Amino acid sequence: MPPRFAYALVAAVTVGLTVIGAVNLATRTHDRAGLTAALLIVLCCFAIQLYNCHPRARRAPRRNTAWLLGFQAVLTFLTLPLTGVLSGNLSGFLGGAILIALRGAPLAWALYALVNVTVLALSPHQHQGLAPLYLELSSLAVGVLTYGLSALCDLVHRQHEARRRATQIAVSSERLRFTRDLHDLLGYSLSAITLKIEVIQRLVGTDDGRAHAELRDTLALARQALADVRAVATGPQAMSLERELQVVRGTLETAGLHVEIEGHPPQTLDEQVGTSLSIVLREAVTNLLRHSKATRCTVIFGERAGRVHLWVANNGARTPPPDAPERRGIGLRNLAARLALSGGTVTATVRGEWYWLHVECPMRPGSDQGPRSPAENPCRAAA
Repeated sequence: MPPRFAYALVAAVTVGLTVIGAVNLATRTHDRAGLTAALLIVLCCFAIQLYNCHPRARRAPRRNTAWLLGFQAVLTFLTLPLTGVLSGNLSGFLGGAILIALRGAPLAWALYALVNVTVLALSPHQHQGLAPLYLELSSLAVGVLTYGLSALCDLVHRQHEARRRATQIAVSSERLRFTRDLHDLLGYSLSAITLKIEVIQRLVGTDDGRAHAELRDTLALARQALADVRAVATGPQAMSLERELQVVRGTLETAGLHVEIEGHPPQTLDEQVGTSLSIVLREAVTNLLRHSKATRCTVIFGERAGRVHLWVANNGARTPPPDAPERRGIGLRNLAARLALSGGTVTATVRGEWYWLHVECPMRPGSDQGPRSPAENPCRAAA
């Protein structure tokens, strides 16, 4: 139900009750001046009731709400000296307005009861027979009805607002995913293609055979970059960690680095975890190619207690000054957010000239048994 339709429904019911109240006053009043004043009061109460039922009224200051309730009470009971009769619908509007304005407060129902007791106390002076009972029941029913309709209108508005916020969160999450995937997936491919083209430029005319081989590798990387673009547009795709290791080794060796790979990825590794580790490997190599002058790169795999460990190290670290603030680039932030989905962690440390990137995560998402400290992991000690 759209919020505007809900409020229109409340307004339609309020109009109907207002017309009934005006007709009751008109049929029981013969003084033209008193009747005119009563009808003006009815219109004022109608306008106040429409305002009270709108969800924005709940954001009004408490002082304004108290003054408005007092003014509505004066108008409601002013019909008695002007016309000699009370309107059950107007007193019901007043009771409903109290319940709406003081929603959740114990005083609300006490004041609601006080209004209806007052109506019952004044009604014998104007009616005989069952008329006082009719007036009292009208006041009670209209009060509960207006309160219930207002609560329904509020519920519709809150649901609409919750949906709007959920949509905003979904859009923001998708935008963040797109940005993260674009950085993590395409960064490596474009860096590797740039490196390959630079190598080909140096080889053309001197070693055409190797230049052709590098050109074939570059074409494969370009096709992979195209596949990465499609993956970014359509959502996350599974990646083979074994294949990424082969591509990374070839790229680094083309750049003139000595590459060492110790251990193997676990055979029981979950597909989502394997994709995350593949992206970690890409990001580590991308940073190496962009920001360091390393000559050696080491990749180590380890496993213990249902958790897989991956270290990627290179000897091109630049030791920051002792007083330099710790910085965490967008790449590491992306990796930390991605690994957190699988229950993993990523840390980066500098030891002399070596830069170490350490990733630890469960073999399967949801099977996390808590991170292990480096001292507990024999692979880390061996590394």
